[in-house]
Amino acid sequence: MSPRDLLPQGFRIKTVIKRDGREVEFDAGRIWRAISKAMVEVGKYDEGKLRDVVEDVLITLNETFDRPPHVEEIQDIIEITLMKHDLFEVAKAYILYRKERERERKEKMAILGTEKIDKVTKKLSVNAVRLLAARYLLKDYETGKIVETPKDLFVRVASLVVIPDFLYDPKVYDPSGSQPPRSSEIDVEVMEVEGDPGDDLKPAIRWNKHHLERMRDLFERLSQKGHMKKDLKEIVEMIRKGELDHYQDFLRYFQLMADLQFMPNSPTLFNAGTSLGQLSACFVLDIQDSLDSIMKAAWDAAKIFQSGGGIGINYSNLRPEGDVVRSTNGVASGPVSFMRIIDVMTDVVKQGGRRRGANMGILEVWHPDIRKFVEAKATEGRLTNFNISVMLDSEFWEKYEKGEKYPLRNPRDGKIWDEIDPREFFEYLAEMAWKTGDPGVLFKDNINRRNMMREHLGEIRATNPCVSGDTPVLTPLGWIRAEELYRMGKM
Repeated sequence: MSPRDLLPQGFRIKTVIKRDGREVEFDAGRIWRAISKAMVEVGKYDEGKLRDVVEDVLITLNETFDRPPHVEEIQDIIEITLMKHDLFEVAKAYILYRKERERERKEKMAILGTEKIDKVTKKLSVNAVRLLAARYLLKDYETGKIVETPKDLFVRVASLVVIPDFLYDPKVYDPSGSQPPRSSEIDVEVMEVEGDPGDDLKPAIRWNKHHLERMRDLFERLSQKGHMKKDLKEIVEMIRKGELDHYQDFLRYFQLMADLQFMPNSPTLFNAGTSLGQLSACFVLDIQDSLDSIMKAAWDAAKIFQSGGGIGINYSNLRPEGDVVRSTNGVASGPVSFMRIIDVMTDVVKQGGRRRGANMGILEVWHPDIRKFVEAKATEGRLTNFNISVMLDSEFWEKYEKGEKYPLRNPRDGKIWDEIDPREFFEYLAEMAWKTGDPGVLFKDNINRRNMMREHLGEIRATNPCVSGDTPVLTPLGWIRAEELYRMGKM
């Protein structure tokens, strides 16, 4: 039975006044669900009694009000009606639920600094609102005061995500690439498209100047390749007139977030629609055997940390500790020493002011400093912002199987500096991983066997901190498992 079937004949109430003063459509189903939850809470669910109570509440409302009732007035009538039907335990549960909801509303308003709660915020727990306020909601630069709600956050993100849908619309996009260059000039800095002002769950697309800058950037890239049929100014006007209708794409993405079915990564929540604009969480940086390259990688890492990302670096191109540095007549300090630079900087540059960075450090097993690398986190407090992994290649496993020595080569000139026993080294690697949690291992040949872009972009030699599928942590017996994983990859 639908709650609407219980409405008395000539039912007069069409709307209800919400706590924030909005007048919304009356929904008998909300009364049904509230009483049902209270019955379930105390183990007294009875559909017959539920139907009788709801019907009695609706009759009382119809007889009492010739105006839209306030939601609090409806709840008062529900309490009285439950007790009238001798459902005292259910009434108590309903009252407690009502008080708890009121407490949550007040706490959420205090956290956000608002005087009302929208439907999106209402769906969130107090802890979720507290987390969003602490890390993700935009704040005023001068005062630190929160300037957006969770709903505004989701609108800000969805408004950015939908931009490509408009620019790839067949009315303005030419897949053939035969169009002449188009103008990217636009006059607007703020723009809203569609939306229902009376429904929190159907907001307008809201573009600020940073959204529009990203739109212009994408437009210019597509225009340079001959894909745009019209100037950006014309496209914006088409959007205003509703000729490019992608509002539903925006709304679907917004509602996925509002319903907590999907949430993008932290940098997207931090930076969408802001001056930083970085949406990716993890990056791999190249580093070559020169001070300029090393310091450029450190600078790039600092900028990535600032906007919420993490990095992975393969340090195998750096010459080993003790090798000659001809430009200064000195000696090299080795890869581990340069890892410390980024480790300290990670502590200093807190990501977006909201979290500390993450790093993946990788050294290939043929490097002369491989033992120093394996031991890099043996001392507590060292490289605390790094996960580290040893990259093993097919030659290592061949030597392992044959019981032969494995050569260590200087990356500067390829000369053999030393050699290791693969079985003894792997046992030691497993022991260190058991003691400290690091290092993990990466199987270079297995990774690249599945590398679809190998022919075009070359071999994968590094991962970022977000990738862990090929980095099993080793225990005293874990090396057996790692060997099995390697063999499985060969099949």
